[in-house]
Amino acid sequence: MRNRVVRKLSFGLMLMLTIATISTLAVSPQNAPAQKEAFEVASVKLIVPGSGPGRPGMFMNAGPGCSLTGVQVDPRRVAVAAPLFTLIATAHGGNCRVPDMIIGGTDWMKTDRWDIEAVMPEGSPTYTPAQFVGGNAPKINAMLQTLLADRFKVAVHRETREVTVNVLTVGKGSPKLTAANDADQPARRINARKDQEGKPFLEFIAGKATMATLAEMLQLATSRPVVDRTGITGNFNIRFEYDNDGVAKPTIFTVLQEELGLRLESAKEKMEVLVIDRAEKPSEN
Repeated sequence: MRNRVVRKLSFGLMLMLTIATISTLAVSPQNAPAQKEAFEVASVKLIVPGSGPGRPGMFMNAGPGCSLTGVQVDPRRVAVAAPLFTLIATAHGGNCRVPDMIIGGTDWMKTDRWDIEAVMPEGSPTYTPAQFVGGNAPKINAMLQTLLADRFKVAVHRETREVTVNVLTVGKGSPKLTAANDADQPARRINARKDQEGKPFLEFIAGKATMATLAEMLQLATSRPVVDRTGITGNFNIRFEYDNDGVAKPTIFTVLQEELGLRLESAKEKMEVLVIDRAEKPSEN
């Protein structure tokens, strides 16, 4: 009889220990869900058109729905004014300057501008405004994702779709590229210029650039994804002038072929795109 009682007590004790162990594992740091990156506090305000010059800081303007102004990034603070469409692209690693790569959204997401000021947690990595604008500030991007989900109810996903792209290849003959030296400095600029008659054109500068860098810049120049299939390796200094309308200067397609020996042609490719599923206008604070 005693042995039976001992066996029952032992079984009960083992069961309690097992349950306790499972409970401990369930709440242990190794099994706890990862905490989202988030700002300590953030202010979101709708910018009233004509309300003033706004906050000084770095800016980017790539047309309707794709602009950032008043960008300030300090060790513990970030500030930016932009349409929600641009904010989503920045937070999720998209590029609002290449429209086909971001699907969905409504008109107000590209017209209404929002001013955001936020405080980052102590010990956050230090970034520059250029890194933030260029999508090279992962911690800030992650915090911005959380802010957009909480305040704007933003939901996105990625999927593969067939989109129109430009394919960069070598044209007839050998490419006409100037190799960069070790002393040369990287440069990534597309400058607006005017000729002697006042006609606008664009100056394209890519110093110490690979073909991948050239393709990335051509995406901005053509507002379309560019796929590099040149097979060319190395760093090059590239500069040319072009006009999208072909008035003041030849088009970028003509310049690439005649001056650089490269060809840029339209094609259909399957690529991963960012899809905006939902977004709401937030209440201000």
